[in-house]
Amino acid sequence: MSDPGVLLPSFGVTASRNPGRSRGPWPLRVLPGLAACGLAGLLIAGFLDQRGTLPPAPLADSVWVDGGAPLYGLEVAGFVRATRAEAWLRRLGPGRHDVLTFGDGPGSGDWLRLSVLQAGPLDPVPGSFYLDLTRAAARAGVAVTRAALPDLLVTRFGGFEVADVELAQGEGGRACLGFRLLAGDPDLRILGFACGREGQLARRALACTLDSLQLLAPGADADLARYFAVAELAPRSGCDARPPGIRSASRP
Repeated sequence: MSDPGVLLPSFGVTASRNPGRSRGPWPLRVLPGLAACGLAGLLIAGFLDQRGTLPPAPLADSVWVDGGAPLYGLEVAGFVRATRAEAWLRRLGPGRHDVLTFGDGPGSGDWLRLSVLQAGPLDPVPGSFYLDLTRAAARAGVAVTRAALPDLLVTRFGGFEVADVELAQGEGGRACLGFRLLAGDPDLRILGFACGREGQLARRALACTLDSLQLLAPGADADLARYFAVAELAPRSGCDARPPGIRSASRP
């Protein structure tokens, strides 16, 4: 595109080259310059638009659509089934987000929220551990008011980052665990929070609960099925047949 500056007339230079020429009334001298400025503005706006200036972010319900029943199951002691199970599919392009929630809620009592994102090209790259937990907490209606540095929690799916966090919903806060796993192939991101009724949750209990994650529909995605098949062959962190869950987590 031409430099917008060349579209603006140089009044001083023109006058010096034609000293004998009548300059005319000042409105007639100014109008061409204003028109040129307007044209330059339109060209610049068109240039920015052609380069892909992003429109305002669309509403959430226009990005995701109902995905039906979740693809995953999780065994949590004390709960026959998830208190709430949700799944969404990206309207445009691949991408799936499943959320399993167990317990009385983030305010008090036993609570576990597990989010599994099978990312697609339209999903942003993962952020830092703290940033991803903060975003996940906001979607759950809570806030992370404090977070320790994460350490590694070994499971059959690999090493989860896990850290002591404090969650707040309204006034007050409670001690919980925040966790995250980033799997490269497929681009699977598992993260969430676990809070025990009687205080801080034991890491071993969380590891056993995460070990129990299962794919309920193996035929849905070949890469996903392969990932879970490989994890099925890995040891389950020394857990019993029925993993200790939220309600038994406070006991050593």
